[in-house]
Amino acid sequence: MEKWAYLWKSPGILGHIADIWSRGLDVRRVRYYYGYSMRDQQRSRVYRAERAAWDCADPEAPLSLSECQGLVAKVSGFLGNRGNRMIPLVTDGRGRRSACATVTRIKLPVFARTRWQVLHECAHSFNTARDHHGPYFASLYIRLVRRFIGPTEADILKIAFKEFRVKYRSGGLL
Repeated sequence: MEKWAYLWKSPGILGHIADIWSRGLDVRRVRYYYGYSMRDQQRSRVYRAERAAWDCADPEAPLSLSECQGLVAKVSGFLGNRGNRMIPLVTDGRGRRSACATVTRIKLPVFARTRWQVLHECAHSFNTARDHHGPYFASLYIRLVRRFIGPTEADILKIAFKEFRVKYRSGGLL
């Protein structure tokens, strides 16, 4: 009997770790392998930097859902076909306290329907590294802001990222 065989029937992450050990895979990747999310190290830093950057930018009127969907389609066209994925569907996020994004759907409450917020959620949705608010996400977010809002705003966001110690990849990405 294999050393970790007793864990096979146990539910949760221990069973998955046993499965990965038996396959000879790297146990540190168990969370990604089975869909468990890793700790989001710089989430609060990203949010603080965004608020600082948004305060410096001109206020903008909220977008309609169709305008948000159009912006998501433009982002998808700009980034190209990434693994044959479809364009995420923008839905009404009423009743939610914050916006959220997955590969297939972006939910936006009324207060979150701005270009900044839509691009933030697009960066989540199109981030192939799946690092939540990590360096790849931050780089993609800066790139989207530069393209769809403007270079000045992207530079403001980059300065805010540096001020709040948000890590991002300075070279080209994706």
